[in-house]
Amino acid sequence: MKRSRSATPVLLAMLCCFALLLDCCRSEQASLLVGRAAPDFSTTWLGGGEIRLGDVSGRPVLLELWAPWCPACLKNIEPLNEVHRAYGDRLQVIALSAERGQKTLETFVNERRIAYPVAFSDRRIVQDYGAMSIPVTVLVDKTGIVRHHGYGVVSFHRLERLIRDLL
Repeated sequence: MKRSRSATPVLLAMLCCFALLLDCCRSEQASLLVGRAAPDFSTTWLGGGEIRLGDVSGRPVLLELWAPWCPACLKNIEPLNEVHRAYGDRLQVIALSAERGQKTLETFVNERRIAYPVAFSDRRIVQDYGAMSIPVTVLVDKTGIVRHHGYGVVSFHRLERLIRDLL
């Protein structure tokens, strides 16, 4: 079957429309969360034990939904390590990993020297936080209200500006 040259621009236009639609859906989901109570969740820390978001009330929380196999997520490790070092006494960082293998995740965390706490994510957390792609960075204020919801690579300086508004 021979494809005509005129089909290429049409296909390209369709792909662009699809990408814009996805971006709009992501933005809409994010805007629905900002200003509202953060969805509570219960999950397991990498080292064992349960964590509930509600247990961390009284101080701001930075949630990072990520996975070790995600290239953009890998770029966020160092900025999150910096945030944890700089604000760990006043801000709870929780990295919620899509990786379900305990040993695989432990090895990865040790090799990458991830200093902040890591827990396991699940389908409900992903849906509740509108993680249509990863990484997703969410900042929750000390009263439990979502103040920031963003996708993609972050920098320490950008996070620092957002965190200062919460402290």
